[in-house]
Amino acid sequence: MSDPDEICRRAVEAVEDDPASAYEMFQEAASMGHPNGMFGMAELKMSGRGTVRDPEGAERLYEVAADAGHPPSMYRLGMMWAGAGGHQEDPSRAAGWFSRAAEAGFPPAYPEIAGILLYGYGVPEDPEGALTWYGRAAEAGDPLSMFKAGYMMSEGVGCERDEASAVRLFRM
Repeated sequence: MSDPDEICRRAVEAVEDDPASAYEMFQEAASMGHPNGMFGMAELKMSGRGTVRDPEGAERLYEVAADAGHPPSMYRLGMMWAGAGGHQEDPSRAAGWFSRAAEAGFPPAYPEIAGILLYGYGVPEDPEGALTWYGRAAEAGDPLSMFKAGYMMSEGVGCERDEASAVRLFRM
């Protein structure tokens, strides 16, 4: 088989029952330069399913895939640098990766970068930017972001007070 998308699809189907075969399929797709293959390998390396647990190797794979424009890999790197899984925390790097994932249109990154901007985690505080990203996350269907954006609007954090918009978000 020479279609890396098809190889990755089959690998995803195999993960539960045969993670070692899934790892080999992801590896085949990755050898073709396919970012989803690299991401799949990294996910399995992080968990140790189908291969030896190797967080450092996973991080390298996420970086290669992220540099190729793969938003889920950018997000995973943000999580790692935020301290997930016992990884060394680096707020500035976490902010950078979450920002890249959000700018690439990856909805799970929207509330992450919003919180980073709101509280100044590794970057200067930016309530207006936080409200923008909470708003995008709310539009993408994230209930907690709906609440946070609504609260910010009701209190005038990052914007002029807008109770009508706040109520609309709270009702969502």
